[in-house]
Amino acid sequence: MTLAQDESSVQACIPRPTTTTPASPPPTSLPRNFGMIISRAFEMLDVFGPLDALGMLARIHQLNLYLIAETMDPVTVEPVSAAMNSKNSSFVSLAVLLGWKLFTPLKRNLALRGPNSTRRNCKTLLAYHHKTTQFPKILPTHTFATAPTDIEVLMIPGGLWTRSPNLNSTIAYVRATYPKLRYLVSICTGASIAARAGVLDGRRATTNKASWASTIVYGPNVTWVPKARWVVDGNVWTSSGISAGIDATLAFIQDVYGRENATYVADLMEYEWHEDSAWDPYAEKFNVTGS
Repeated sequence: MTLAQDESSVQACIPRPTTTTPASPPPTSLPRNFGMIISRAFEMLDVFGPLDALGMLARIHQLNLYLIAETMDPVTVEPVSAAMNSKNSSFVSLAVLLGWKLFTPLKRNLALRGPNSTRRNCKTLLAYHHKTTQFPKILPTHTFATAPTDIEVLMIPGGLWTRSPNLNSTIAYVRATYPKLRYLVSICTGASIAARAGVLDGRRATTNKASWASTIVYGPNVTWVPKARWVVDGNVWTSSGISAGIDATLAFIQDVYGRENATYVADLMEYEWHEDSAWDPYAEKFNVTGS
């Protein structure tokens, strides 16, 4: 089979959506440039849930994504301190290992040819994995110092990283960047970063209900909404915990790009979208005061 035939076979296996593709909205009036802040111990679904929804939207509307961190080093989800990982757990995707440029010795060994090469490859992989077990990582595209100045939507995920004491550069970046943005979106405890940057002062906002008490202390001048899947106040969107970021992102797409596009994205994701921003059973479950 030729390379072209092989590629054709692969393409034939990719499911094609039956959902009607909506017409692309006018490109001049809608935001294109999105920035996502990433920092060690970020919550994976806070980042990849919203980005997956936006990735679907990017099929029908031109979008640009920038992953912004303090440095250009790979950003791990590993907790910042041992106290945040009491079970000493680790979590790694072997598929990710094979794709990382850092692992050229492994890939060279996996290129062995000859009898029993598959068996040797597996042994090499397992041995290497045993020696290098670590948490998943993501590569930034920019630092706070080099981030594009034309970012229109800045997203701040939550996770254990928001409890870190070393966040001055992140907070400073959010504070300096917000006036230039069209929208700011925080997911989960990412609201604490927006609050510390002063962005939420005088606004209504929400955050993760399981971490409610430890998050709202960072925003004494914020009107915290205890029962909400997400809250919109002006050009600032804040969501409740983790998966709520997907619902908030779909609502953002609906508000900015139109209902037809939001429905298209939700259907492609096969996601049951909670469209009511007041839907929040977790406020009561976690005994949030005022819920």
